[in-house]
Amino acid sequence: MSLFRHKNKNRTLGFTLVELSIGAALLAVLGGMIMHWFSMQRKYQERITQSSEGQQNILMANWKMSNELRMSRSILYPRPNSDKSIKSDTMIYFKNSCGDIICYFHDKNTLEIKRCVIPNGVSAPTVDKKPIAQGINEVFFTAVGVENRLIDIYTRSLESYGLESIYLIND
Repeated sequence: MSLFRHKNKNRTLGFTLVELSIGAALLAVLGGMIMHWFSMQRKYQERITQSSEGQQNILMANWKMSNELRMSRSILYPRPNSDKSIKSDTMIYFKNSCGDIICYFHDKNTLEIKRCVIPNGVSAPTVDKKPIAQGINEVFFTAVGVENRLIDIYTRSLESYGLESIYLIND
């Protein structure tokens, strides 16, 4: 018994270089896996945020345009084709209740929807300083119906899409 105790007392407690190397390698692999997971989660969150912002931009643009379009007198452009087929364009002209001509158009360079007012009178046309919406990749206004009183607005922002149908209520 005394021999056994003697051996344990002289034995050093520690790790060999091989054991330390294996432990460090395992920690490096686990650390890499965790960092990769965090990186993927951050990219996923950025995509979700971009999609949410795109949807918000589309909703606000459609809401602003549809409120003014519903109260307008008539759509000047686009008009349905002579064969009663639909026509789409990236801009729309309409008369508001004051008789002014309003134009919404898409600026492809800045990815904005802008509003221009052509006053009823001798004043020059003015483009609003603040755009209706930003970050919009595509906009199409489509004239639908014989009376040209129904307009569809299609908007796209990256992966988000919006479609709004507006019926003019004023004569």
